[in-house]
Amino acid sequence: MEIALHRNPYSGFWRRVIAILIDWVLLCVFAWPIVKAMISLLPADPLRPVIYGVNVLFAWIYFSSFESSTIQATPGKFLLNIRVTDMQWKRINFLRATIRHFGKVVSALPLGIGFLSAASTTGKRQALHDGIAGTLVIRKNFLMNAPPEKST
Repeated sequence: MEIALHRNPYSGFWRRVIAILIDWVLLCVFAWPIVKAMISLLPADPLRPVIYGVNVLFAWIYFSSFESSTIQATPGKFLLNIRVTDMQWKRINFLRATIRHFGKVVSALPLGIGFLSAASTTGKRQALHDGIAGTLVIRKNFLMNAPPEKST
């Protein structure tokens, strides 16, 4: 007899926090040295904000590409066995991943309250940016048992 340790298919808050920390460490390790080298090569201070824009661009491509890929997760989420899906537990496209990524700006205002909604122990544990993009963060082992299509 198999005992189900987790009945809730939606990823918990702390699992998501650890995943994002892993992702930011990876971004810092790989992106920051490149950006720092580019900044040191620039002769004029007015061009430096362009380089900081490269950080924003790199983060956008990183998160949106991984979350819309066939693995449906950034490396941090992948390591913690969580995946990003649409409301029918299907893979999201790059546009939806982009909306989700930039929706994190709204989640951060004010004081990160939009992120805290994922800490709920009821419902689908969506952060504000998940609600904006129509996405869910699901434990990988539940993806095999996607909910049935709703009839209208």
